[in-house]
Amino acid sequence: MFQLDDKLIDHPKLIRAGQLVGRNGVSRALHLYLVGLVHAKRYLTNGFLGTPVVTSWAVCENPVRVATALCHETVMLWECVPGGYQIHDYLKYNLTADEVKQKQEVTRKRVEKWRASHPRLTHGGNGGA
Repeated sequence: MFQLDDKLIDHPKLIRAGQLVGRNGVSRALHLYLVGLVHAKRYLTNGFLGTPVVTSWAVCENPVRVATALCHETVMLWECVPGGYQIHDYLKYNLTADEVKQKQEVTRKRVEKWRASHPRLTHGGNGGA
């Protein structure tokens, strides 16, 4: 899991993005911003969101307009970069893809070692039944 700022729902940057979007703007901006965070975390993109990915999300009406608002100079929750968008300060608050992969590998080895030392519990033993 990742941490979300509990002030996000009424953060001035989000309110400003919503104003730029128009009808239901704050809701649309919040929705796209959160989907972007989840996508970056799930696919280990280091906060990069490709334009084709963002435009394919059917989470809000006109995602390009919303993304543009998130990148606006008065908002800067996202940054427009070649090929898409970068979540502003993503790596300040989240592990890099390499750090996540390293932690996953440590966990995998730990679990593998535990399973090897407990074969009756993990390889078809009756588990005490």
